Amino acid sequence: MENELKRLIKNSTINISGNAFSKICRYFIAFLVIKVLGVNGYGHFALAMSIITIGTIFSSLGMHYGVSRFIPIYLGKQ
Repeated sequence: MENELKRLIKNSTINISGNAFSKICRYFIAFLVIKVLGVNGYGHFALAMSIITIGTIFSSLGMHYGVSRFIPIYLGKQ
């Protein structure tokens, strides 16, 4: 029980540290992109990233759920 608790704390610390590092890096990258592209260019960049993100969401359309459901059914029929 104690070993599992230590492992949980260790993994949680790694996860929180990674998330914090990611957010800090995103902040500095955004700052760098604004400095390089300017305010107008950053607006275009943000719009393009939003369109790509929305396109990615719609392109999958639950494919991972379908694959995890129908591949075992298909393999079971063989």
